[in-house]
Amino acid sequence: MLLDVNCSLGRWPFQNCRLRTAKQLAVHLAACGIEGALVSSVEAVLDPDPHACNLDLARVLAEQPSLLPLMTVDPTLGHWQECFAQYREIGLGHALSIVPNYHRYTLAAPAVDALAESMARHDAVLVVRMRVEDERRHHPLMKVPGVDPAAVAALAERHPGLRILCLCAYFSEAAVLVERARNVWVDIACVEFLNTVRKLLTRVPARRVVFGSHTPLLYTQANLMKMQHAEVTVPEREMLAHQNALELIPALAPA
Repeated sequence: MLLDVNCSLGRWPFQNCRLRTAKQLAVHLAACGIEGALVSSVEAVLDPDPHACNLDLARVLAEQPSLLPLMTVDPTLGHWQECFAQYREIGLGHALSIVPNYHRYTLAAPAVDALAESMARHDAVLVVRMRVEDERRHHPLMKVPGVDPAAVAALAERHPGLRILCLCAYFSEAAVLVERARNVWVDIACVEFLNTVRKLLTRVPARRVVFGSHTPLLYTQANLMKMQHAEVTVPEREMLAHQNALELIPALAPA
């Protein structure tokens, strides 16, 4: 079984993504052997209020049981508590995604600590998008640095009861995050090395790594090949492919 914790849906103004509908995304992932995926709205990254994007996402994914919506929040907006409560009511309070570099706040902000405390209390996973695109691909007039891994580690240290999943971390960032904090997991989407997975596991324990493809902003097959050619043990492969993801977010289990 292969589960993907890093997919998105919607229009991104800097890239022409061919997977435009929930059905197209579900069919594509199934053809790649991915049985379940955590999907966020990429439009929520640039929208002044992600809530409407989240509701649209939940609506269009409702007919695709293999795709689990991941709600995005901006904790600096005053209504995030009401949004989180609404997501829990409709069965989507398993995790929340934040994009602090695009929503322009630091992880040291009091609002982030308030969000972290609430999520830990409800046993929800905080998903931190370290970047949406590789910085080398950014439009010249919209350069957005990645999230500081030291700031994420500090947040994890302040909230040891909160589980944090970091998406699209580079190799060195992933190592720093996991070495500093016991409650942080990382995906492989933006880790690039010869024999990527084996190299990553020299610095990061297998139990803290999950499969993420960053589809459709990255090629799904590229990250599949990292797994297919990984020089790892069978137990390590199982952890990365689905066990770790299911421990973090049991709702990802295929119906």
